[in-house]
Amino acid sequence: MKTLITATDVKKVAENHETTFYIQADSIITPSATDTAQDLGIQIIVGSAPEPVQDEINTPCNPIALPSSGLDPNLVAKIVGEVMACLNLSKQPSQLIKEVDPCGLRLAKGDSVVLENYDTGNPQDKVKIKELFNSRESSNFSAGFISLEATSYSTLIKHDELNYIIDGTLKCNVNGKTYIGKPGDTFFIPANTKVTFSTSNNVRFFYASSLNR
Repeated sequence: MKTLITATDVKKVAENHETTFYIQADSIITPSATDTAQDLGIQIIVGSAPEPVQDEINTPCNPIALPSSGLDPNLVAKIVGEVMACLNLSKQPSQLIKEVDPCGLRLAKGDSVVLENYDTGNPQDKVKIKELFNSRESSNFSAGFISLEATSYSTLIKHDELNYIIDGTLKCNVNGKTYIGKPGDTFFIPANTKVTFSTSNNVRFFYASSLNR
């Protein structure tokens, strides 16, 4: 049975004030274990630890007997737990957290913002969006975040819209001409304009759309 190396195992090595973690050749190293080792300065080496210089009475250890066939349910559960933690998945969709004052002021908490898949009509498109404020909260505008990953898609902008680029490069094509926006740049797109948004890598931007037209 293969040994699963987790972030917890790496932390135990660090707690023992050791900088080298020796593992067996057939061990399975989880992504979080690799990241933790890098953060703590632990070097993972495949092989046996060198024999100590001083004389010691070595007591042979008996390996734990494991089933010769089939999967160990505990090992499976451990692997699933590590993968879930690495992917930061949860059973329920993330909930945007807002603080609301009786006067109408609203504060959307940034650490609760998780972008969700946006259906452009093309399953190949990688577009995500998270609306922060909508027409139920403001009669004048809606606002939120959008991200694209190596995607090009066309859409009709129905209302005046501002797009402030946070990171990455956003290409905006209108009437056959392409405009390139970089972090810190802002696009203003008038209502009833057909545009093609695209990026060769990743881009994330904040949008504010007027609801008056």
